[in-house]
Amino acid sequence: MNHYKNLIKSILSLLFLFNSATASAVLSQEQQAAKERGISLYKQEKNAERELRIAAEAGDAEAQFYLAQQLRQMELSKALDSKESVKWFVASANQGNLFSLYQLSHNVNVCVIASFCPKGEKSRGEWDQEYKKTLMEKFASNDLQQLGELNDWVAKSDVVGEWFHLQDELRYAKNHRVEDTREWLVHSANQGNFNSLLRLALDDGDKLCTIVENCPKGDKTQREWKSEFEKIAREKIASGDMEAAYLLYVGNSDFNMLIKSAEGGYPFAQYQLAESYSAGDGFFWWFGQRRKEINKWYKRAAENGYPKAMIAYAASIYEDNGDLSVSRYWLEESAKAGDGSGIGLLAREYASNPNYYGFPFDMVKAYGLTLLLAGLDNDESDKDYDRERLEEYSKKMTPEQIEQGKAFAEKWNVTHPIEGV
Repeated sequence: MNHYKNLIKSILSLLFLFNSATASAVLSQEQQAAKERGISLYKQEKNAERELRIAAEAGDAEAQFYLAQQLRQMELSKALDSKESVKWFVASANQGNLFSLYQLSHNVNVCVIASFCPKGEKSRGEWDQEYKKTLMEKFASNDLQQLGELNDWVAKSDVVGEWFHLQDELRYAKNHRVEDTREWLVHSANQGNFNSLLRLALDDGDKLCTIVENCPKGDKTQREWKSEFEKIAREKIASGDMEAAYLLYVGNSDFNMLIKSAEGGYPFAQYQLAESYSAGDGFFWWFGQRRKEINKWYKRAAENGYPKAMIAYAASIYEDNGDLSVSRYWLEESAKAGDGSGIGLLAREYASNPNYYGFPFDMVKAYGLTLLLAGLDNDESDKDYDRERLEEYSKKMTPEQIEQGKAFAEKWNVTHPIEGV
């Protein structure tokens, strides 16, 4: 089963380009801080009701979902008599939050159990229709981050068959009739959604709807959508939007747009440019010049805060027999940024003697970082691997060192809060 979970996660990761957040209220700085703190506490299985309520009452859909989850857990454990969780699931779902829609459409109708159906509540069937419609919309507009998060979340469920059922739903939403998903995609593009324009510019689905003569109202040919996409993209680029330059590279394979986006400071493009050069793209007179450009763009992306680039730059310096203190610095920075791969690699460096980057042998830090990672990994196979590592490390440590490792993990989580991996 883990193989299939990882396969779905990989597919979703490959499809995902950019994140479009769920429509929600604009939070003040204090409300946003409370929300982030609340979600972090919730993921650590600590009571986050007070923090989450601040953002939920301000109208934030994500905070409303997490608050509903927190209250529901308290209700199920009989620590709370109120049925307030339903109110927040509904408020969040009415803003399109996929997790709340999933709960309301898949679980027993909690408002019936609670004898409390808040304003805006629908039947379970109506919520199910809304949930499936939202899945199709997210596939149609390439807004796939939350789909991947939902996949990971359901994968942790103890309910037999729940994850496999989700895969059926995802496949149905992804492969549903072209005209159904295209209808929403066309509507979204005509409302100015840039990602939808990109999808239509790349998609030749208009051929099918032309043949069966049922193209959605407002639809155009692929060439027309591509022309409109490029026009808007160039307008955005002229105003300094370097993400648009990257999207234009994706849309028409213009390598110069990737370079322009990278030179304009867009970190994802900088990382991709380094990857492209590493794969052999671009022309250079000698290999040394290529390596220099690869390192330059990895470094710039790392300096702009992209964790994968930090890891890649550290490895590239090592491969070039460069200054290992630079490699150590950037691997540590990736871990501090909350990147799961960075945390795992740093832990293994501390646990190995000798190691690649010259870190001092330190089983306390290795144990602490692995313990931290074990609490963040969602996939059971990853958790099993982390537990095996912890067991392996503990055999080489005294009870006092193990306690020091636990304290190190707690301190790390305070100084470098992690929202997930």
